[in-house]
Amino acid sequence: MKFYVRQAQFDEQPEIYHRGKFPKTKASALAESIAKWRVVAQAIQVLDQPVENGGINECALCKLYYMEDCIRCPVFESPGKDHSRCRDTPCNTYEKNIGRMTSARALKLAQAEVKFLEGLQGAK
Repeated sequence: MKFYVRQAQFDEQPEIYHRGKFPKTKASALAESIAKWRVVAQAIQVLDQPVENGGINECALCKLYYMEDCIRCPVFESPGKDHSRCRDTPCNTYEKNIGRMTSARALKLAQAEVKFLEGLQGAK
């Protein structure tokens, strides 16, 4: 699976999309989600503007767990706050503010999401 950036049409933000099949295991879906957010961060740096992250349609973890109310998703299972539907995560903040944040803020949130997801690798 590989992620790409599709250039915007008219006044829309550029967006992330994938080619290939989504993974079927928790570990590989988490790795793909990290890869996606790295591409988001790289795209922000290159384009100097926020990019649409593709939401649940481009999230390997969502493809596995969203229709089951996120049960068994490593984000949902992470300790601390209520992360159901990615609540209280950098991803959620990014999505809520996509049309009204600076490139610097978008980059900071994308990098924070990478770090957050990397922290879930190896978690039980």
